[in-house]
Amino acid sequence: MIEIFTNPLFPVALLFILFFLDVPIALSLIGSSLYYFTFINTAIPMRMVIQQFVTAIESFPYLAVPFFIMLGSVMNYSGISEKLMDMAEVLAGHLKGGLAQVNCLLSALMGGISGSANADAAMESKILVPEMLKKGLPLDFSAAVTAASSAVSPVIPPGNNLILYALIANISVGDMFLAGYTPGILMTAALMITVYIISSIKGYAPSRDRRARAKEIVLQIAKSIWALVIPFVIILGMRLGICTPTEAGGIAVFFAIF
Repeated sequence: MIEIFTNPLFPVALLFILFFLDVPIALSLIGSSLYYFTFINTAIPMRMVIQQFVTAIESFPYLAVPFFIMLGSVMNYSGISEKLMDMAEVLAGHLKGGLAQVNCLLSALMGGISGSANADAAMESKILVPEMLKKGLPLDFSAAVTAASSAVSPVIPPGNNLILYALIANISVGDMFLAGYTPGILMTAALMITVYIISSIKGYAPSRDRRARAKEIVLQIAKSIWALVIPFVIILGMRLGICTPTEAGGIAVFFAIF
């Protein structure tokens, strides 16, 4: 019986047991790892194991991730997200599906600011989904579009996953950011086409009666100009060697606050 608990595969089983018990993922990973080094692989001192945990994330570039997450939060609470939503509604509200199309486009715009799928989904669930329900869109359709479109945010720079991959693979963060635009735009276009087809079949009406005029589009872009400029300032600063990703994140947060 004791041999089961000392089997090297038992921590893997323990990990899934903790998942099944609805223990948070981070705590499950820590618990199964500590079990392995405490009861199975005792050759490595626990002090050294903890030291490796700390030194693995003791890196200045990793500070870029919380900075960009903070940037998305500042955008949400400062009202800039609503301005971006208004601009997306002007650009895509006349298409079939209405606010569902706005949902897809807004995720792409928010991806250029926060780079976080969780932040994007939380923001759209709070602001946009209630409006979609008021326009007569079903709850399941609204939730599905929000969940699918939030996957675009980590792909479009400055995505947090792009930063982490660049640091782990020891490649340029700026190059990763430039490489993220094309797949992000293609994903957004594919989602909008899918929403258009489903809306045509289901009969979901646009949220606007007509296409926005050029003057109205320019006016909305002017209101959202600071939020639109931030991604380009971040990437341009890194490409020109003016700032590191961490410094760019800090500057973007300062820029968003003031």
